[in-house]
Amino acid sequence: MDSPSGLEVTKKTRLEKPDQKIVLVTAMQMENLSKECSKTAGIKDNDTLKMPFRLSRLVSAFRDH
Repeated sequence: MDSPSGLEVTKKTRLEKPDQKIVLVTAMQMENLSKECSKTAGIKDNDTLKMPFRLSRLVSAFRDH
């Protein structure tokens, strides 16, 4: 059995808890991720961090939510 992807977990979380704050960390190309996220998981561009990123960017993402 395969583990669910981060996008699958995010989509399920959005369905069960629409107000849950989510920051997605990925190594995926942002162009592909943004399209896929907006269609399947409802994640906005500013909710994603592409690796590598600075720790200060992660702190800001949590603080801004």
